[in-house]
Amino acid sequence: MKQLVCILLVLLCMACTRDEKVESVFSVGAASAPINPPIGAYIAGDKQNRTFTAVHDSLYVKAVVINDGNSSLAIVTFDCIGLLYTDVQRIRARTAAITRFPVDRIVVSSTHTHSGPDVVGIWGPDYQHSGVDTTYMNFIVNTAATQIK
Repeated sequence: MKQLVCILLVLLCMACTRDEKVESVFSVGAASAPINPPIGAYIAGDKQNRTFTAVHDSLYVKAVVINDGNSSLAIVTFDCIGLLYTDVQRIRARTAAITRFPVDRIVVSSTHTHSGPDVVGIWGPDYQHSGVDTTYMNFIVNTAATQIK
């Protein structure tokens, strides 16, 4: 008897919704992950040759993806001084490689902290040497793409 009632309720619901207008579904997702640089990495801002000795507060990459049922937009922010456009392009390309997300719908920003790693290459050991760690850069690119996914 219970099964018959359940089947009738399902059929009734289907009949009631058959002529209704289908509405767009608005959805939002958020994700974050720590992107702490390795001890010894160069710190951005102020002067050259400053390196990390410990982690006081974690640095993060955070992503929000918004979808209105037709298109999506991803907004990604990094706790770092700022990223070069080539790195933004790498984030978009990596995201496209692991998802179907359109690269022209990914917005990347930075918090511009002077307590983050040198991701632009001007705070290394001196003015002639970059402070960018390519392994770390690959890590944050992959981490950002994963947060969008």
